Amino acid sequence: MADKIEKFLNKLSRKEFELFESLLLDIRNDQLDNLDVKPLKGHKDIYRVRKGQIRIIFSKKTTGTVIILELSRRDDQTYRNF
Repeated sequence: MADKIEKFLNKLSRKEFELFESLLLDIRNDQLDNLDVKPLKGHKDIYRVRKGQIRIIFSKKTTGTVIILELSRRDDQTYRNF
């Protein structure tokens, strides 16, 4: 999974990388008020953040731990594994 995320990040333009970085910091710092965050249907602790064509799917545990599950651009495959 980490290799897939690393490859994706390496393909991004500088502007897109900075946007992802900003979104990931907001998620990590639990600053979700200004983000388009919704829970995925059928899952109680998996959420998605949407910013234009960018999607970040993450899991937030009751302990406060955040696990990034997927970083991607929106396409037909984005939500298939969830």
